[in-house]
Amino acid sequence: MTDVDTPALRHGADAAGTEAALDFDALRNEDFLSYKVSVLSRIMDRSVDKRMLGGLGLPLTSLRIMGYLHANNDGRVLGIARKMYMLGSQVSKSMVELVEHGYVLRSPDASDRRGAIFSLTPRGREVFEEVFRHARNKQREGAALIGEH
Repeated sequence: MTDVDTPALRHGADAAGTEAALDFDALRNEDFLSYKVSVLSRIMDRSVDKRMLGGLGLPLTSLRIMGYLHANNDGRVLGIARKMYMLGSQVSKSMVELVEHGYVLRSPDASDRRGAIFSLTPRGREVFEEVFRHARNKQREGAALIGEH
């Protein structure tokens, strides 16, 4: 039996060592761990305090990019996209919003005239740290509910 115990994913070898065929008729997306993790991620994203984000006028993706910049001091769109497993277009769109809100500074890249380096402004750092404190407290509340320390 596999780690995920569903009829469709149960398999084993016969006496000759030949793998048994998967039962594709019973196979469902919901049987895969990657699917379950993806669903859990979406559920958790939806539970983010909408009042906090609404006051900033930013989507969660932009806030996560601010977190990257906070931890790494600066970054380029494609580098951030790779590190965060996002599309470059997603990061680029978020950067436009973050610059417009005054949370991120766009500076020319000295090593690539076409590129830009992004970093948090003092206001962006302050806003991110406040949101992060709030999120950390929410995380602690959630962990307490499931018995984690």
